[in-house]
Amino acid sequence: MRNEYPRPDAIRDSFISLDQKWDFDFDDQNIGHQEKWYQRHTFTQKIEVPFCFESKLSGIEDTSFHDNMWYHLVIPTPKHKADEDVIIHFEGIDYYSELYINGEKVCSNTSASTGFEANITDFLNNNDREEITIYAYDPGRERRIPKGKQDWQEKSHGIWYTRTSGIWKPVWIEVVNKERIKTFRFITSLSDNTLKIQLESSSKNGRLEVEVFDGNEKRNFSFGIDQIEAEYNCVFDSDYINERIWSIYRPFLFDITLKLIGEDGKIKDQIKSYCGFREVSTKDGKLLINGVPTYLKFMLYQGYFKNGILTPDSIETLKKDIQIMKDMGFNGCRIHQKVEDPYFYYLADKMGFLVWCECPSIYGYYHHNSIIQINEWQKIIDTNFNHPSIIAYTPLNESWGVEGIPYSKQIQAHAMALYYFIHSIDNTRLIISNDGWEQCQTDLLTIHNYGHGVSYSDPAYLDFKKALSTKENIFQYKNIRRFIFNEGYKYEGQPIMLTEFGGIALESASKGKNWGYTIAKGKTSFLNDLHRIYEGIAASTCISGICYTQFSDVEQEVNGLLTYDRVLKVEASEIKKLNDSLDFKF
Repeated sequence: MRNEYPRPDAIRDSFISLDQKWDFDFDDQNIGHQEKWYQRHTFTQKIEVPFCFESKLSGIEDTSFHDNMWYHLVIPTPKHKADEDVIIHFEGIDYYSELYINGEKVCSNTSASTGFEANITDFLNNNDREEITIYAYDPGRERRIPKGKQDWQEKSHGIWYTRTSGIWKPVWIEVVNKERIKTFRFITSLSDNTLKIQLESSSKNGRLEVEVFDGNEKRNFSFGIDQIEAEYNCVFDSDYINERIWSIYRPFLFDITLKLIGEDGKIKDQIKSYCGFREVSTKDGKLLINGVPTYLKFMLYQGYFKNGILTPDSIETLKKDIQIMKDMGFNGCRIHQKVEDPYFYYLADKMGFLVWCECPSIYGYYHHNSIIQINEWQKIIDTNFNHPSIIAYTPLNESWGVEGIPYSKQIQAHAMALYYFIHSIDNTRLIISNDGWEQCQTDLLTIHNYGHGVSYSDPAYLDFKKALSTKENIFQYKNIRRFIFNEGYKYEGQPIMLTEFGGIALESASKGKNWGYTIAKGKTSFLNDLHRIYEGIAASTCISGICYTQFSDVEQEVNGLLTYDRVLKVEASEIKKLNDSLDFKF
């Protein structure tokens, strides 16, 4: 069902999709290792990869707890030469996994959000029959691992939804030369009109050739390679770059071709990618994109899909979601408690749509949380660094998993460790240290407030409007009953943004366990409530950005602007008028 090239920002000619039906079994008794299922087992089920077994698209649709599971697939031997390697990629397996090829263990991996790759060349039989086996362990009731919005109760409740276990992102194989490009980062600078390429290769010999294409003209650069890791600078004149800057109004992208040339003069590896020249900064309480103050009009995007749960059924679905948000006047989204499909970021790059990247929360603070989250963030940034649409990272949300942060110096140190670690590996983006409240050091001051009441005369609404009106009122944390900053930290002129609000549900959908933060009796009431809330925000003399909750209904949380089936509850043009009404008041 999903057979597109899985990494649109790093395309090679070689590609074998393994998104198809695999053999599958639950291992509820946890006997698979003892009985050596990785060598021989009669599998009793089939699963459609890359969809999790809880989803309808997997063909299984079992939402009960199954912590241990096995996958198995037989494929022909990928054609490869003596100087080539066969690499298998798993873009996402939640949570712990082991890879076996022909009964031999190749490697293991631990990550909720990102995947891994493995060189399986030496494990192949080369007899045109290769067996791939994956063991996955994802403890459904365990809260001390990255869970995000995945429910630890058997049935979804509140703001938590059906779990996603095991493989949930594409699986694929590529054949590459033993002399190849291993990793690369594009760092663009508008101050000196330079494209810096940080590249790791498997050899410290040969030459790197870079082709930069703007759609009309190609510019070529050549660099000698004398070390495995190095930085190569492609310098342009200012007029050339200034006419080709990436922005939400004109998302200009350069096509980049990287060629690794061996000492024999032959092309050993070639990757097609792209980059956008853009810079993110803050000044005078505003966020700047390429030096231009930009009022952020964001949508909270959960990235849940009715039939695939965390996995979209197609790339077209993602494209439609982004286009709908743009049609409603939003210029970006906060991907909430999830690392999205690589194609979402690619489409955001192409369509000029800003993104905040977020890591699923761990619930309950333990000293090993720091190690788990640092490992997750290292992989998240390594995987998604080259997307110009990503402008900020959110390592913590509403003190989830760090509930003692106002009083615990250890937990505050954890938050600061994440802040400085992320900046140490990516200093091109902003960081919201704890979105919502109880901030330590942060690049953006973000607050959440759902206390908008039900009418203009409602005291709750009057408090909502007053609480947002000035910096001084925001720092009094009225309505949210939380400290904005933890003791020892203070406001330093950061942009102030309301990054969760709204959450209105229609009365017709609010049955049983279905809910919203407030209930509107019909579409007219729904739209009137939105007008009232936006008027309260527009009156603020200090807010420089928003993030509305939320894009669509998800299971029992029915407070989206769209239904779970992606049907608009009111016309997109009506929402756009509200977003167009927001601008800086300072």
